[in-house]
Amino acid sequence: MQDDDSFEYTLSCFHVESDKLQKTIKEELNSDAWSISEMIGVYFQVMSVSSHITLLNKYKESDRYDTSLSEKIQSIQKIITEEFNGMLHPRMMSQLSISIDDSIKKLQSKTQSSKKDIEDQARLYEELREKMSTKEFLVQYDRGLK
Repeated sequence: MQDDDSFEYTLSCFHVESDKLQKTIKEELNSDAWSISEMIGVYFQVMSVSSHITLLNKYKESDRYDTSLSEKIQSIQKIITEEFNGMLHPRMMSQLSISIDDSIKKLQSKTQSSKKDIEDQARLYEELREKMSTKEFLVQYDRGLK
């Protein structure tokens, strides 16, 4: 019975998360710029759905793993591969790289002449650190694709 509950819970989560992922990818593909939180959110959504697929695939040989589930999993994997990995991920990586380069150029051109200038520069460094951390997260995802 415990195994049935686990399967049903995973299946329920998969349906909710995969529907959310489809909507998110569709929305994000129509955007040209993303905030750090939007980027991280979509990557975590992809990883969550991928984890649910891995868990559900453990039940492939059971009678609970039916044709409709198999088709939904294949459909979601295709969306992740073609739309996220093939289109959205490269665009997000590119935007982030350009943004990091712009931030570095801004910081290199700044001079410290007042307390406000120093505070502005500290804020720019913090933004750069956040962008670089996010880029490292995206690079780790990219490495997992290869």
